[in-house]
Amino acid sequence: MQIIISHNHLDFDGLSCMVAAKKLYPRAEMVFSGGLSGNVQRFMSLHKDSLPIKRFKDITLANITQVVVVDTNSPRRLGEFSDWIDGAGIDVHVYDHHPMTSDTLPASCRLIDTVGSATTLMVEKLQEKGMRISGFEATVMALGLYEDTGSMTFISTTPRDIRAAAYLLECGANLSVVANFIEQIMTDEQKALFNRLLASVTHLNINGIDLLIAVDKTEKSIGNLDQITQRLSDLETYDVLLVLVQMDKKIYMVARSKTEFVSVSEVCAAFGGGGHPKAASATIRDKTLTELLEDLYPVLQDKLRPPVLARDIMSSPVKTVSPSLSMEEAGKIMLRYGHTGLPVLEDNRLVGVISRRDVDKAKIHNLGHAPVKGYMARKVVSAHLDTPLGELQHLLVKYDVGRLPIVDEKGGLLGLVSRTDVLRTFHGMDYPEDHQLIYDDKEPVEPVSSSREIRALISESLPAPIQELLQAAGEVGRDVGMNVYAVGGFVRDLLLGKPNLDLDLTVEGSGPDFARELAERMRAEVRIHERFGTAVVIMPNGQKIDVATARVEYYEYPAALPHVESSSVRQDLYRRDFTVNAMAIQLNSDRFGELIDFFGGLRDLKQGLIRILYNLSFVEDPTRIIRAIRFEQRYGFDIEPQTQQMLQDAVERNYLRELSYKRIREELLLILEERDPRPALRRLENLGIMAQIAPEVVFDQQIWRNLGRVPKAIEAVQKAVGSDNLYNIDSRAVYWLVLFSPTEPDKAGVTVERFQLNRRTARMMRDAYQIEYELNQLGARAATIPMSTLNQIIGGTPLEIIAYLMARTASRAWQNQILEYLRLRADLRPSLNGEDLKQLGMKPGPDFRDLLDLLRDARLDGKVRTREDEIAMVREWRKRKEETDAF
Repeated sequence: MQIIISHNHLDFDGLSCMVAAKKLYPRAEMVFSGGLSGNVQRFMSLHKDSLPIKRFKDITLANITQVVVVDTNSPRRLGEFSDWIDGAGIDVHVYDHHPMTSDTLPASCRLIDTVGSATTLMVEKLQEKGMRISGFEATVMALGLYEDTGSMTFISTTPRDIRAAAYLLECGANLSVVANFIEQIMTDEQKALFNRLLASVTHLNINGIDLLIAVDKTEKSIGNLDQITQRLSDLETYDVLLVLVQMDKKIYMVARSKTEFVSVSEVCAAFGGGGHPKAASATIRDKTLTELLEDLYPVLQDKLRPPVLARDIMSSPVKTVSPSLSMEEAGKIMLRYGHTGLPVLEDNRLVGVISRRDVDKAKIHNLGHAPVKGYMARKVVSAHLDTPLGELQHLLVKYDVGRLPIVDEKGGLLGLVSRTDVLRTFHGMDYPEDHQLIYDDKEPVEPVSSSREIRALISESLPAPIQELLQAAGEVGRDVGMNVYAVGGFVRDLLLGKPNLDLDLTVEGSGPDFARELAERMRAEVRIHERFGTAVVIMPNGQKIDVATARVEYYEYPAALPHVESSSVRQDLYRRDFTVNAMAIQLNSDRFGELIDFFGGLRDLKQGLIRILYNLSFVEDPTRIIRAIRFEQRYGFDIEPQTQQMLQDAVERNYLRELSYKRIREELLLILEERDPRPALRRLENLGIMAQIAPEVVFDQQIWRNLGRVPKAIEAVQKAVGSDNLYNIDSRAVYWLVLFSPTEPDKAGVTVERFQLNRRTARMMRDAYQIEYELNQLGARAATIPMSTLNQIIGGTPLEIIAYLMARTASRAWQNQILEYLRLRADLRPSLNGEDLKQLGMKPGPDFRDLLDLLRDARLDGKVRTREDEIAMVREWRKRKEETDAF
């Protein structure tokens, strides 16, 4: 005989697990091991016919060969089966979500895992075996799942519980039934007990843990103490809650924990109970409440371990400002380093705190020149090295501050704890702070690769002129006493083995002075931009070399253009968009080929990751959002998870809408330059970026098909016009036309104005859409109209428009018509000219133009093929003209 049992005082989780186990063990009998909770009693009184479950007295223990135990793994919780099962020597299978303890049942089959409800484990098992669950069974299981997770609100709830609930709903679980039994209104006795417990609450602080103890004694047995405890929990703020209620001759202990530092299952285990780290219980016999409390305090001292202290989470050293610094300069420092506030120090002593909000107010009133000491907060809320985490949280909330300076006995600043530091302690390292370095700077990464390896890459990958230029730049740097570096995409693509001859140089010194020396040595031209510390060296072969002074950039507000000041190469690289673009190769002769990689760019290249350097990167320059997608898709990389989170947050905050459309246009055009821009466009569309920067574009199946036809359309058009035609079609323009093709021609003006398109592109857009509109009016006849008519419509238009029209249609007949026209268009000019017409007796005048147009159209339509055919047509035309004039 097989039986299925659960714990005494059965709750819905135990009941639902028994119902699920019955499907896994169809020959087994379900048996109650003792009493039922109030809710389960109510449910069984209505559904006992649908759930035939026996009592202990109804079975013969000697006939049992196997026991399936669910929702507990402790023999002490098995009620009337407790004494028997220890010495029965029978086969035991256990399914439970409570942690194993020293007295866990020995079992031949054991499935124990930490989830919010044991029902979750059973549902997963049924899914694994492909077993069908009826609507009624799903409702019973949902009762257990929702009860033990507090309708998915208890902190012990896991994603697996939510997935199990979703599956049960798909199987037909009735949530109205669940709500009827889970959301039970308290009885008068339960309400009275709840009020007495609330009045008895005592607050204690043990080892920095905020502990609440509620105690009561009642002669009657009152059910649902766990629900009463939960309601009490909802009204109080605490780390640990203990409810002790003496009923009859037993004391019931229910415990809840809201902190990672205390496992209440360990507390309850000391009194013969158990449960989860966050929720546990115990039943104590043969003790009075007074005796239990005396025994409880030593256990609490042992189990409530000291929490995290300020010294464990504070940041140090701390960026500070002096009282005499101007508000404007303090604001620049905050923006530059990504802080929302700074401590103010005078003689190494903390005298105040200044916030970004204070700076903003000062600017509004034109007081940016005023000193910090006039506006800093002087009553500084601070803490000490040994201040517990709970107290830190309390101070932050009570005084509504974003950071707490950590000071010594004399007021000296030791560190800083921010609101984010506290939140990350609770939520884990994934919680984003106000400003953080995204790259991993815990391990030294400079230099990463040997100079010999880099020199070999340069020698093997780059053309001789570029090699000579790099060496010359290093020699100039040596001679003028400046460190010179190749930086950015040139370095990235060199390490990836991809061609990129777009060379950028950064100089620690004066970029313009270096550029002048380099231009003189290379016999090149130079253009200087003193204001920005930059220059362009134009080589004799036309190649342009950008030279910049190593600089740091900061942004006055989101999406602003950067302000620039001189800096070191490290700060220059730190201002860049991604780690893979923040590497440099030193060119000075004595260190030629040394890779400078402060931020792990080479590691990210090897791992295929796009990573920003700090979390305000997308806020300061939202174009980096589009750029991240472009690099991700170009190289087949992944956006690093934290960077992805920051990117999505910036998109949700609509920072892209603060950009000028001119900057958006430039980033879009760079994407359209890619060999296949569709993956990047699709990614932009999926992330909701295109909806912000180009809301008029409708990404349906048609537009993806049209974009996909662009490469072949360009190839076909280029081939049709012949190799003699030196004009290269601008693929960006074709993709742009396809992407922004409006439903009506006159709407093109909206895009033209918003993106501030140049005159040529603007005209191309208007012409392309007008021509397409005219052709669409012809309908199916467009594929069969005479070539002369087609010429009247598209004659003289740029090849980009022709390629656009090719991409916008799937009709082979129409495409062939266009290609045939292009082939004929190369031979449009008639054989006859003006002199020939004179010799044929024609007088110069307006008729010349009409006649030449007639000959051109005749050639296009195949009506004339030779010079003789043209002469015959002219004579025929002249004859008709004379007859008409005579008439």
